[in-house]
Amino acid sequence: KGKESQLTKGQFVLADNSIIGTVSSVSAGGARVNLFTSPASNIAVEIAGTKHFMRGEGNNAAKILMMKDKPKIGAEVMAAKAPGLLNAPVIIGRVARCERNAESAVLWDVIVEPVCDMERLNDVVVIVMNPETQPN
Repeated sequence: KGKESQLTKGQFVLADNSIIGTVSSVSAGGARVNLFTSPASNIAVEIAGTKHFMRGEGNNAAKILMMKDKPKIGAEVMAAKAPGLLNAPVIIGRVARCERNAESAVLWDVIVEPVCDMERLNDVVVIVMNPETQPN
């Protein structure tokens, strides 16, 4: 699907009831998806009630840098609400491991892995909200 289906850059993409990335570009007949694990990805997330930015690391993982509190292994990481794009937090991954930050030993870098097996996906869904509320 593409522009004719109201797809626009920045929309969230779901698979297996979890966010896997965002639409990165749209043409008349198709769209490209930037997986949250891609090094080009930077997504606002919530973990343990606090908001952070998570960047893709490649190799089926992403990283939240410099968290004050160490989250539990297995804790859910949620894509944060985004006006016009996502009206409620949706699971994006789980904490796989925590490492001390290289610049500050009192902070944590958190490695996040997807909750779904992206290698085995057959179908995805793009969240299309009301066109009047979507950013341009």
